[in-house]
Amino acid sequence: MNQQMAHHGTVAFQPLRPGEILSAALELYRRSWRTLLAIAAVSAVPLTVALNLHEQCHPGGSCQLISFDRVVLVTPSSWPAGAAAGVLLVIVGQLVVSLFAGPILSAIATELAGAAPSVRQSFRFGFARFGSLLLVSTLVCLAMLAGFIPLVIPGIYIGVQLAVSLPVLVVEGRRGSKALSRSWSLVSGQWWHSFGTIVLAWLLLGIVSTVIRGIVHAITAGLGAGGWVVQALPVAVAIMLLLPYGAAVLVLLYLELRARKERLDLDELRADLRSAEG
Repeated sequence: MNQQMAHHGTVAFQPLRPGEILSAALELYRRSWRTLLAIAAVSAVPLTVALNLHEQCHPGGSCQLISFDRVVLVTPSSWPAGAAAGVLLVIVGQLVVSLFAGPILSAIATELAGAAPSVRQSFRFGFARFGSLLLVSTLVCLAMLAGFIPLVIPGIYIGVQLAVSLPVLVVEGRRGSKALSRSWSLVSGQWWHSFGTIVLAWLLLGIVSTVIRGIVHAITAGLGAGGWVVQALPVAVAIMLLLPYGAAVLVLLYLELRARKERLDLDELRADLRSAEG
């Protein structure tokens, strides 16, 4: 596709290599960092707590759900109770991730459509679609789990095929299984391209996250044990700074896949967003 959509002279809706998608995400972050960081800052603490929940059981004693050094829930040490605690852990994670996926993805899509996203509007859009976001993210997780149970490779394959399900929901307004089907259709024939983009982004985010957490930990080390806040702060800062970038890569991959197959232009993107907001 030779036609380019250049908002502020950077983002082009045309076939891009994985490295170019990562570069475009960085430029988008640079343009809208104030809005994106504001959304991520609100999201950081709940996401930090949810993503660091883990279960700890003591033989003959009790099972505990713990976030850092804070005990969230105590249950008897038995197989049913342990399984129930594990299910609760997954549910809490899904609830929190779904709650904040909508605002950040909406803000990024709005920026790419040439408008200035606002924090309030982004949260209003995301919260209004919380149920749909939760359903789609849960369906994706269940589909991946079904692939991981027999072997790991089918789970990875399914995960990549469904990787842009949430951007489909936010931009096109497709809900439930329709969002998953749309993602599957877009990624089909471009699996290795999508996989390469996701892996490169994951590696980059992992490296930068380690650096950020190390710097923040070094700064807070002088505070002593400090309890939960000091332990959680490095993770929360990393999430706040990197969440917008990861979301930008995902939205750009989705739009790039549409550009490959449908010759997506700016007017069509704007029309889709208006329809999704209606």
